[in-house]
Amino acid sequence: MDGIAAIFVYQEKYLKAISVYQAIQEEKGYDPKICGNIGNCKIGLKKYDEAIEVIDKGLLLDENDAYLWYTKGIALFFATKYDQSKECMKRAVTLESGNKKYRDELMRYFSE
Repeated sequence: MDGIAAIFVYQEKYLKAISVYQAIQEEKGYDPKICGNIGNCKIGLKKYDEAIEVIDKGLLLDENDAYLWYTKGIALFFATKYDQSKECMKRAVTLESGNKKYRDELMRYFSE
């Protein structure tokens, strides 16, 4: 079922993807990664505050999930909350220092 949601994301059918992710949560319970995926869909819909809200739910489940911190950083950036965005992206890099994408995005958005 997660693969179907990924296809919808790839096709930019974010509402359909969110429906699938929510069905997964109802069936299997809350999962931090699913919260991040829903957050990504909300970012695609330009609903940044909603993205941050759902990502924060995921962070309550796992505060050391680099993907969630990175995704929250992206949502905050587009919500023009740059200082908070930078801190979230730095945290993602700290938690997963080997992740080139996280490091590159931090540099891209905040060229340090």
